[in-house]
Amino acid sequence: MASVLDDDTGIIRRIKHHRGIVPASAFIEWQTEGKQKQPFFIEGAEEPLALAAIWDLWQSELYSCAIITQPANESFSKIHNRMPLALTMAQAKEWLNPHASAVDLLSAFSGACVELSVKKIDTAVNIARYKGPVQFL
Repeated sequence: MASVLDDDTGIIRRIKHHRGIVPASAFIEWQTEGKQKQPFFIEGAEEPLALAAIWDLWQSELYSCAIITQPANESFSKIHNRMPLALTMAQAKEWLNPHASAVDLLSAFSGACVELSVKKIDTAVNIARYKGPVQFL
């Protein structure tokens, strides 16, 4: 995780001064096997997700953010090679502390991930006109 971030001083500046949390009840990740793609519904097993992020204001007009990802842990790597940096609520408070060292936080949280609940879902979730509920398989 840190090696990618170390290569871009603009990203390091944002990690030092523009850290944020993206709260999420869940997210969808796609697993590719050959020509087939299978979506998975992923949520925190015990609590909503607090995803580590950075943000910026571009030309005084547009706020943007990016969720920090890291190499997938052993269980998540069956779905995808990268995963978000999902923090516990205590870690999220540390991440938002403007006095905490960005380098120390990245080092301490490298490989961190709350327990996740992963469920296979129907591929209809990718059809824009589909308005129904998520269909778990």
